[in-house]
Amino acid sequence: MPRACINKKQYMAEDFPCWVRKEMRKKKIRQNDLAREFGQSQQYVSNRITGNIPFTYPELLIVFQILETEPEDVIRWMKV
Repeated sequence: MPRACINKKQYMAEDFPCWVRKEMRKKKIRQNDLAREFGQSQQYVSNRITGNIPFTYPELLIVFQILETEPEDVIRWMKV
């Protein structure tokens, strides 16, 4: 059953880290690779991917670029 649109922003925020993990697995990208691009530690990236701390806008742009995200997906995730 589809989720109700009442809490769409919350659902999208919860689903995004899962999507990032899935895409990283498909493209064989490690957290260390993202950390190098962010100029941060692997733990920093881990906190964002687990959903504990949200990604910042510049970090999202880096994630989309590294994961070679399709424009439709970028629009879907940024629409929230």
